[in-house]
Amino acid sequence: DMAQVKRMDFVSAGMMLNTVAELAGRGKTVRLANVSNLVAALLSVVGVNHVARGHGVSFSGGRTGR
Repeated sequence: DMAQVKRMDFVSAGMMLNTVAELAGRGKTVRLANVSNLVAALLSVVGVNHVARGHGVSFSGGRTGR
């Protein structure tokens, strides 16, 4: 649950990408819940959504980055 995450730096997003890719590669399901629009945009830029496609990773939420 990422409800409390308002911002994320590029290095942390890259670390999340590596972790999600590793878990998805092992066949694990990863769900990122309550991701703010701002954080979701950054994760998209670093490629988490690319790794997510077809690998059991999902985003939910779409809160505004207020």
